[in-house]
Amino acid sequence: MIPDTLYKSIGLTDEQTRAIKKALQKEQQYKDILRRAGVMPTVIDKVAAQSDTSGIDEIGEAALIEMIKEEWAAFIPSKDKKTERRF
Repeated sequence: MIPDTLYKSIGLTDEQTRAIKKALQKEQQYKDILRRAGVMPTVIDKVAAQSDTSGIDEIGEAALIEMIKEEWAAFIPSKDKKTERRF
């Protein structure tokens, strides 16, 4: 969590600070949903960076998970395929 004093020290207004905090909260919420959708943990940050999180409040979580599963299917391991280990 970034302290408010840091925001003030760089000259941000209270309104700008609230907007940044809200955006960071939405990004974290989206990352949590990506985890629940089954996206590989190693790519969650990259997927979140490529995603628009502004509308996640309007979309229900179940619908959002389905959209994620379709859009990011390449990053969701299939449960019916066994992972081959190579040593």
